[in-house]
Amino acid sequence: MIVIEDVTEQRLLEKQLSEARKEYESNLELLNNVMNLNSSELFSFLQECDHIMETVESISSNSEIDNDTVNKIFRGVHSLKGGASTLNFSNLSEIAHTVEDYLDDLRRETESADSKDIKSKVADIKNELNNIYSVVNRFNIQKHSHTPDVEKTVTINISDLDSIRIQLDETRDPNIGISLIEDLKMIPLNQCEATLQNMVMDLTEKLDKKAALTITSECKLPYELFNRLSNPLIHLVRNSLDHGIESASEREKKGKNDIATIMIKSEEKDDQYVISIEDDGQGIQAEKVKDVALKKNLIKPDADMSEEELIDLIFHPGLSTKNVVTEISGRGVGLDSVKHTIEELGGSLEVKNKKDFGTVFIIKIPSLANKGAA
Repeated sequence: MIVIEDVTEQRLLEKQLSEARKEYESNLELLNNVMNLNSSELFSFLQECDHIMETVESISSNSEIDNDTVNKIFRGVHSLKGGASTLNFSNLSEIAHTVEDYLDDLRRETESADSKDIKSKVADIKNELNNIYSVVNRFNIQKHSHTPDVEKTVTINISDLDSIRIQLDETRDPNIGISLIEDLKMIPLNQCEATLQNMVMDLTEKLDKKAALTITSECKLPYELFNRLSNPLIHLVRNSLDHGIESASEREKKGKNDIATIMIKSEEKDDQYVISIEDDGQGIQAEKVKDVALKKNLIKPDADMSEEELIDLIFHPGLSTKNVVTEISGRGVGLDSVKHTIEELGGSLEVKNKKDFGTVFIIKIPSLANKGAA
């Protein structure tokens, strides 16, 4: 006897259960991540995401999509992915990575770009961000519900408050009081140290490298500027780890300490905030940059360029010396994004390179123009 059984309904149910299980596990991972994050890091990240998404959504609403438009959207998505990856929002990072794949194809064939498709991809990122917002709201993180207008929070030392009280008692001048309160809204760069240290630990393990990060803050930054600089710093440290620093075995062969160093320093000098990111890795290989630029037709074969001019090509959209695209790098958008953000802030980004001995990226931003942003 032959028994024929229709298992269509059973398979459909199994599929639904599998999808429900994945959604549950994803939500559990998201909840666990949000609850374990430092609240100032979380809200700083969300505020930067709001800024990025506002820009990306505005650009993607254009009916005409050209290569410049795609690159602008790419920069925003890449910056968001970097922050998401650093704070272990894996689902958001994966979605952004998928959107990057789509945009990377568009960069090569801009004529096939469709604003509706781009909006749909951007909406996927927005939906995942809304999932994060819903968790923040549901568990009433930071005493009250979170809205897309992220609450601005600054950590203040009790000793600073005591100092203000003493000075106010001595002067009784309300103008001095206002000035002292404004100073409280300034943030030292090392307030982002925990985030960067965690990222270094995570990436060195993934890349099988050894590195130590130190941050020295000789000045404080306005709140808004501090938040806007978080993604550029993440990109530059990731760049050092992935491109600049050699493996422990390579470093030993060169007579270097097997543990590489990355040093971040901030100071206020000549009415500018000066932030340097220095590593003792292999430096930028100008000839390798030239080879990639030639393959991408960015320069002519007979171009007579200095080493400085060749190195400056690393900021060109789409140029990467990596042969394989990974979650960490390879698309040639990181440094382009960093430079764009710094220029938006009215600043400049320069690079000093010493082959086989390391690289220094120097950010300079006018301090007087940004102090009103505190």
